[in-house]
Amino acid sequence: MTPIQGDVQLFVTRTNLYPSIDKFDKKSEGNVVRYNGMDGSDLNGTYYMAVYGYTSGVYMITPLVVRDWHEMRDSGKFGWQYVQLSEADQ
Repeated sequence: MTPIQGDVQLFVTRTNLYPSIDKFDKKSEGNVVRYNGMDGSDLNGTYYMAVYGYTSGVYMITPLVVRDWHEMRDSGKFGWQYVQLSEADQ
């Protein structure tokens, strides 16, 4: 997440349709949320995101899928690296 204005934080969960500052799996640290399969977990599925504004804010969310760390140098080259985001209101 790239904050353009304000103080905002991203919360992500795979189980709760409406993540919040109380109900989340991961929250952004340094404006980044990382999931990895190093522990053998399955990463396929739906991820629910919510942005909490500590102040009024403007931000961009740029999801990046990297299946192999060698592909980092080719970010955006492969079709599966693109993620569809849908906007919803609670």
